[in-house]
Amino acid sequence: MRVRVSYGSAIKLGLLKKRIDCLPTTIYLMTKGICTGKCLFCAQSNASGSEMLSRVIWPEFSLEDVLKNLKDERVCIQCLNYKNLFNDVMEIVENVDNEISVSAQPFSEEELKILSKKIDRIGISLDCANKDLFERIKPTYSWDKHWKNLERAVKIFGDFKVTSHLIVGLGETEEEMVKIIQKLHEKKIKPSLFAFTPLKGTPLENKERPSLKKYRKIQLAYHLITEDISRDFKFKNGEIVDFGVKIEDYIENPVIYTTRGCPKCNRPYYNESPGGTIYNYPYIPSKKEMEEILKIWE
Repeated sequence: MRVRVSYGSAIKLGLLKKRIDCLPTTIYLMTKGICTGKCLFCAQSNASGSEMLSRVIWPEFSLEDVLKNLKDERVCIQCLNYKNLFNDVMEIVENVDNEISVSAQPFSEEELKILSKKIDRIGISLDCANKDLFERIKPTYSWDKHWKNLERAVKIFGDFKVTSHLIVGLGETEEEMVKIIQKLHEKKIKPSLFAFTPLKGTPLENKERPSLKKYRKIQLAYHLITEDISRDFKFKNGEIVDFGVKIEDYIENPVIYTTRGCPKCNRPYYNESPGGTIYNYPYIPSKKEMEEILKIWE
């Protein structure tokens, strides 16, 4: 069997002899089928066959070579949507003894129960902060069915063992993003935060990225919500005007600005290019980097 491996993961596994300034803390694999999903932001949409997922290149290797080089890292399987996907996922998980998470479109209840015996976490991504955006940007899928499957997955996998990706910058307001983070947290689903990344060849290739100010505000709100620090947000014209706490007590915490989602996941350069604007730091920001981050709050 052949699988795709993220560029950074391939370097960490010794499958590529390249240099990289930040290695992933999780090994990211992707199934090899051609995706039938039509998510407007995705390089895999419209059966493009692209090597890219977000800004990351995913070269192809044999599963045998991956397994020979795998140590004790957590493995995350990114799933494209195609007919024999479940069989391909099972072939991978049956051969991996490490902690495993799977990120996919909704599986059936029976499939979730089978997977729950083999993997630690499941991801079912909303991506969008509201139903209108979801129906426009993810036309292959159903908002209501995604929610039903998320709730079903929690019953099968357990509290906070289910993740749902959210992408900031698809057209939602800050208020809508805060409220969807709150709703997921209340339902014991772990939100995973991304910044919208325009990709050449996709329908959204000309859409602007979210402002760094907006993203930092959402990162702070995420931290306050998921750490059960504050729920008392106030908004004006869709923007956060009050976090319910003195933000000066929190904004200097560097963890707020790191990749947020599944444990041990740092996703280096998934939303960024090396040397460019960093939305999610794949490591704890340095003192100098924190000085730059804190300028946003002045």
